[in-house]
Amino acid sequence: MGVETMTHVFRDCAKAKEILTASDIPFMIRDSTSDGIKDWILEAKTSLDNAGFTNFMVVLWGIWNSRNSKVFDNETCSARATAEKAKALNAGNIDRSGRGLARLRKKPGPRVIKINVNGAYNETTGRGAIGIIARDWNGDIQASGAKMIQSPCSPNLAEAEAFLAGVVLATAKGWKQVVLEGDAIEIVNRLANSILDFSALGTQLKPVREATKNFIFSSFLYVNRIGNKIAHELAHWALGNSHDMSFEADYPDLIRGLVVNDSLNN
Repeated sequence: MGVETMTHVFRDCAKAKEILTASDIPFMIRDSTSDGIKDWILEAKTSLDNAGFTNFMVVLWGIWNSRNSKVFDNETCSARATAEKAKALNAGNIDRSGRGLARLRKKPGPRVIKINVNGAYNETTGRGAIGIIARDWNGDIQASGAKMIQSPCSPNLAEAEAFLAGVVLATAKGWKQVVLEGDAIEIVNRLANSILDFSALGTQLKPVREATKNFIFSSFLYVNRIGNKIAHELAHWALGNSHDMSFEADYPDLIRGLVVNDSLNN
């Protein structure tokens, strides 16, 4: 077996082809015979208008991130879901500077509780789990936990369940000003958007929207995987151990190092 080329990663492998097709990249670009990645990108640059080329580059970013999720986290994202994430990014719903519907992580304001959530999914077993950690405006941990999802699961359902767990926790604690952060771009943008969503995923997220009506203030924000590492680790711990755990104003030893490091960087 030879060394895999960048052209194969982004254009010629079966998954890349699925994503390019789902993202409506023109046939002449998808099925190009350019030898190298540089020539292929230059071909796209000269063949597409500015909007089309921007979309093309964002889709390549999505392919790379989808591949990394599979290699490093054993998480599989469908071609359609990857295409939708790229579409949301390209549409301006979220960008690297944090503008748009989904904002980057930041310290919450006075009296505001920040809850980080994450959903994990194992494609082989079909099982899911969630991780959650809540901090006050000073950064002090108010609660943390991890649990398995008992019902049939999917990647989006796991993320939706994680956000629902966040608002349920806030309601149980009597917190009225809440910021919920997660690293699932599509989920965050759907929750942050006030437009009615009649899709299957929108239906799954409806209980989350309904629960926030009892809050004085609530906001859904995007945070990258690094910023959401603690909730991510908790979710994957539950998924790997098939076990639930919860802590009041504390956290388990398995994330102690991450908590200390996170405090030093904020």
